[in-house]
Amino acid sequence: MNEIVRTNGEALERHQRVLGNRLQIQKSFLEMGEDLYWIEERKLYKNLDYETFNAYIASPEVDIKTRTVHQLKQVYRVLVLEQKVRPVALLEAGYSKASMVAPYVKEEEPEMLIAQASSLSRNDLKRWLKQEFRPNKNKVPVELSETEYYGDGWRLIHGDMIDVCTTMPDASFDAIVTDPPYPGEFISLFSSLAEQASRLLVDGGVLLAMSGQNHLPEVYRRLTQFEADGLFYRWTISYLLPGKEMRAWGRKIWNHWKPVIVLTKGSPQGDWATDVVTSPGPDKEHHYWGQSLLGMEGLIDAFVMPNSRILDPFVGGGATIDAARALGHECVGIDIDAESIMNTRRRLNDCQKKGQPRHGIRAMAERTIGDR
Repeated sequence: MNEIVRTNGEALERHQRVLGNRLQIQKSFLEMGEDLYWIEERKLYKNLDYETFNAYIASPEVDIKTRTVHQLKQVYRVLVLEQKVRPVALLEAGYSKASMVAPYVKEEEPEMLIAQASSLSRNDLKRWLKQEFRPNKNKVPVELSETEYYGDGWRLIHGDMIDVCTTMPDASFDAIVTDPPYPGEFISLFSSLAEQASRLLVDGGVLLAMSGQNHLPEVYRRLTQFEADGLFYRWTISYLLPGKEMRAWGRKIWNHWKPVIVLTKGSPQGDWATDVVTSPGPDKEHHYWGQSLLGMEGLIDAFVMPNSRILDPFVGGGATIDAARALGHECVGIDIDAESIMNTRRRLNDCQKKGQPRHGIRAMAERTIGDR
């Protein structure tokens, strides 16, 4: 018993030190970058009897890799000296992610970049930066010869969501299922989404809008501002991500789920639905913000009536369109990013190749019934 008590006491003591050191490390990388920057800038290493700055950092006393020194100086110089980003924002993002976004601050608002670094995992941030700052971002791919593409039960449209939706007639869709971008700079899109949904949905139609948590109060406000037009808040779904966890640094939260806000045009239709849907984790194969096929099928299967017409105004990686098609719905997808349209088109064409097995929850159910 005494040994267990001592072991538990030691574990707690070491754990508290780990937490304390973690905070100190986050603070010290800025201080380290500042000192290294001015030692090189003012040639202070000569006062320490070193001929060059590289000789100083390679000395047994300092012994810091050149790449690490470069990143530390870059974070301090670009984000603190030049862009005046608040140090607390840098600490929330962490050193490695702050160093990843530093080279791009001249092309984009630094606060937005830090917000992305704080909300995305390192791998997702790397994908997002690669996609966002690709050399041909604003160049329409050669293969995108048309603004619209059609397939078996699906239609893809390249264009701005608001511009495209305003050309569509009232009551065009039974459901809108979508995953809009979460950063604060895109928050107005939730207002546009709700406005279009209030017109495009049939009576009893449903809007399923996925959201992050950082701006959730504002998301609710914007989605529920069209009650006068018949669009009513129904519920919030917990979209569980058991295989994925994300740290919300500024909130000190380990995040394992996403809210999906459910609104209806008039009274809800269909059977009772669950307010928990489990996804095996995000699918980043087709898009840096991609959702899993099984997760999107779960949402659609729970809330959308059979043989419906579904709209996704923010196609991204195409998970919603793929899931709707697999469940037998007719679907329309819109995206302002040409590459997303092309990737989704390839994804859907690949799925429809002759002889390819069906996938997802409907296919599993069919196989289970067939095995009995």
